[in-house]
Amino acid sequence: MGIPHRGSRTQQMIEDYPVLKRDYPLSEETLDYWVKDKECPYTETKPFSWFRGYHVGGRSLMWGRQSYRFNKWDFEANLKEGIGVDWPIRYDDLALVQLCRKVCRYPGKQRRIGSFT
Repeated sequence: MGIPHRGSRTQQMIEDYPVLKRDYPLSEETLDYWVKDKECPYTETKPFSWFRGYHVGGRSLMWGRQSYRFNKWDFEANLKEGIGVDWPIRYDDLALVQLCRKVCRYPGKQRRIGSFT
C-alpha cells in the first residue's frame, strides 16, 4: 500500500470527513480506521468531535496520546461529595499491587497484576 500524499490530507478527505478533519486523526495512513462522516452523519447542536472508528478492540486503541492516572482524591470524591457509590478501595491499596509487580516476576519478564500498571 503506497502513501502517495506522504500521509497528509487531501481535499477529498477534508470533504468526506468534516468532523474528523478537526483534529489529528485524519491522515492518509489512518483513513481506513474511521467512519465516513458524510455516509454516517450525526446531528450536532453544538460542535462535538466524535471520532467513530472501524477497528477491532474498541475505542481504547485510538486513545489520543493521553493517559490519566488516578490520585488519592479520585478514590475519595464520591464519599466526600455524597454522590454515587464509594470506591471499594483507596489509592493506598494500590501500593500492594505495585509491590506485587516488583516481587512476582517470571524469569526475564515482569508480570502485570490487574489493570493498574
